[in-house]
Amino acid sequence: MKLKKIHIHAFRRKYTRQIIATDGTYPTLLRSLTKDNFKSNKNNQSVTPLITGLFNVTTNYPIIMELAKTKDERKEFLNFISNKEQFKNNIFVFDKGYDGDLFFDTIEQKELMFICRIKDNRKYISNENDKIVHTSRGQRIPRKSKIF
Repeated sequence: MKLKKIHIHAFRRKYTRQIIATDGTYPTLLRSLTKDNFKSNKNNQSVTPLITGLFNVTTNYPIIMELAKTKDERKEFLNFISNKEQFKNNIFVFDKGYDGDLFFDTIEQKELMFICRIKDNRKYISNENDKIVHTSRGQRIPRKSKIF
């Protein structure tokens, strides 16, 4: 246990960036939440809200968790980071559910750094010299992304 604490402390001193993971889940909860404006399921016996949050991987500490009325993980994440200055030195990590051009555009406009596992059907062409990947969907402008 002591070794883990020393390692985290040394990591914080050496690097200023923090790794922040985000994800959500959809549990089935009691129907009584409908009184708080959560939409009832078709069976009228339960609700399935989104529980989403941010977790600081660098310090092994949760930042925020929320029971959301929307089922849109991307929208809830953007609500979490509305104060850009608080998160400017972080690197966000997303799973495939967050992969989307509009979402990526919004994060890039906020000048935030992120790593996202891309969906299997995303199209890309690799340039072996500089490990830049050009991705596009439909008529959109190609996106440049670093591959590590």
